[in-house]
Amino acid sequence: MPVHRAAWPDWWSDGIGSAPLETAAVRAAQTAAVAGDALQAAARIHRAELPGDLAAERGRITEALVFSAEHTYGADDSVRDPLAQNTREQWGEKASHAWEAVRRTRLHQETLWGALEPSLGRGPSPTLAVFNPLGRRRDGLAVVNVDHELWPPGRAVTLRDQDGREVPAQPLGSRADGTTWALWLADVPPLGFATVTLEAGPAACPAPRAGDLAELASDHYRLDLDRERGTVRHLHDLDLGRDLVDPEAPWPLLACIHERLGNRHQLEHRRLTDVRREPLADVRGDGAADGPIWRSLAFTGASPGGAVLRWEIRLFKPTARLEVRLSLRNPGTCDPEGWYVAWPLVLPGGRLRYQAQGGLVEPGRNQLPGSSSDWHAVQDLVSLVGDPGQVVLSSAETLLWQFGGLNLGRFRPIARPASTHAYSWVMNNYWTTNFRASLAGEFRWGYALTSLRDRGEGAAVQAGQALRQPLLGRMLPPGAPRDHGPLTGLLTADLPCLERVSDASFAGVRAVRLHLREPDGARCTVPLRDILDPARVVALDRVDPLGRVLATIDGGLELGPHERASVTVRLR
Repeated sequence: MPVHRAAWPDWWSDGIGSAPLETAAVRAAQTAAVAGDALQAAARIHRAELPGDLAAERGRITEALVFSAEHTYGADDSVRDPLAQNTREQWGEKASHAWEAVRRTRLHQETLWGALEPSLGRGPSPTLAVFNPLGRRRDGLAVVNVDHELWPPGRAVTLRDQDGREVPAQPLGSRADGTTWALWLADVPPLGFATVTLEAGPAACPAPRAGDLAELASDHYRLDLDRERGTVRHLHDLDLGRDLVDPEAPWPLLACIHERLGNRHQLEHRRLTDVRREPLADVRGDGAADGPIWRSLAFTGASPGGAVLRWEIRLFKPTARLEVRLSLRNPGTCDPEGWYVAWPLVLPGGRLRYQAQGGLVEPGRNQLPGSSSDWHAVQDLVSLVGDPGQVVLSSAETLLWQFGGLNLGRFRPIARPASTHAYSWVMNNYWTTNFRASLAGEFRWGYALTSLRDRGEGAAVQAGQALRQPLLGRMLPPGAPRDHGPLTGLLTADLPCLERVSDASFAGVRAVRLHLREPDGARCTVPLRDILDPARVVALDRVDPLGRVLATIDGGLELGPHERASVTVRLR
């Protein structure tokens, strides 16, 4: 009989907005944990010597993430008495789980890179090892901090990958001990490695040119900017042949909206009668850059309450990608306030959908009546699908969105979006109990947007994964060359339905586990035997969530629409 699939978006998720700094930290730790699992699987594949307590440490990461994701954010009197000792103690305990997850995921990756280092290539000059934690070959961004002893400031270098191609690099920021660089890598294999060498020479990686760019344009997008407001009038998609911005929208693309409520109690009564929404004032240009990876323009603006926001619009050159990075310094108040960023996107026949746990949700359509229709908690992506393709939007740090309009105060049991506009609900301190009362401090977050002609759910999921999950990078100092060839991965071809991979070794048995999901809503056969390296694989077993064998796989794996499966790959 057919299975009815429906989402249950949670009304309580609005409280996540009261802790934007910790929410961003948890999401970063979640992303790092999944990437760390893939790195640990790669270490098993390449017979690295791993500490015996690694499984227990991974369990502690999961525990910290689970406790940090519990839906309340403090004491029951946290808003009524925000300075009370009980309020501060309970919040300190809650926040500690987020930072514990961050600390442990970083140490986990450091341990794994250290274990893999003997297998990584060395040379007479510094080397960067890059790992792709996804199940398909891709071009992508790696962000790595390079010690100034390895790459002194101002030193002329040429970066080349293992195929001799020059690797574009662009600085993100510098401290006394090192500089953080963004690098754009091509053709990094699935669950595999690429190598970048740093060679001293006359061809320097140029620093981005400062100045005032006349326009932001690439081979894929052209932006028409309103420089007085720091917003986007038109986003011309040159591949799809469409302007992606709705000219009739009440708020322009990238409008940063400050919302203030007259009181909190109106929301307890399920109505909104006293609200003020204002754009930023005193907006001015704050620099421009033109580097090998992106061109960018930056702006600053202020709210009437004294908050200062800086945002940088980056248009990538190698691919169809637009990024926006934002930094808000909010003086904070215990009066109710919130912040939004507007994305009034449009495509002919367009429909909004987003990724939740277990699949894509079309608001108001495949969700249970009575579940949250005013706001939604998004995982990797928001997608606008229409004619002739789709636009995919992702935020690594923030997850609350309102679709169709600014919906606060509707409280409808079910509602379709009134338009294809999406509003990122960055933060709020609205609820009256168990959440934080003030949004004081600095918060940094961002968005990444791409577009593609493939309208499928699977294409959206893959694009969202790639936008949220960067390549991992590790700098290695010069050393004696190692007598081995390049590291080869477990996969000989792409495995698009791979959600993640994890270590499954136990009692002397070397194994990894592939976690698969069919994303397009159609029955398919996954040719596992054809795309796994036979020189590495002993056997394939389909297993249940506890790792118990359900069946041995001799050829392909059959998956039904949206079906999930776990496969243990026993290694030679």
